Amino acid sequence: TATSFENIFGEKSLSIGGNYLTNWSKERKLEKLVADSINTLGTKLRGSDPDNAIMNYQQSLSNYKNIGDERGQADILGAMGLF
Repeated sequence: TATSFENIFGEKSLSIGGNYLTNWSKERKLEKLVADSINTLGTKLRGSDPDNAIMNYQQSLSNYKNIGDERGQADILGAMGLF
C-alpha cells in the first residue's frame, strides 16, 4: 500500500511511517507515543494557554529529535509556526 501511495502521489510519508512501525524497537515506539501525547497537549493548549503550548511543543520536538522522527519534528515546527 505504501509503495502504491508513493508511486501515485510521489509522497513517501506512508513508507516512512511504515518503517517506524516495522524497524523501531519497542522502547523507541514508546518514546514516540510520549512525544505524540505531549504534542497533542500542546495543540489543546494553543488557544487557551499559548505559553504552556509552546513549552509542550518544545519538549515534544526534543523527544522527536532524540528518536529521529523527522515527521514528528516537521509537525511540531509547523505548529510552532502558527504562533
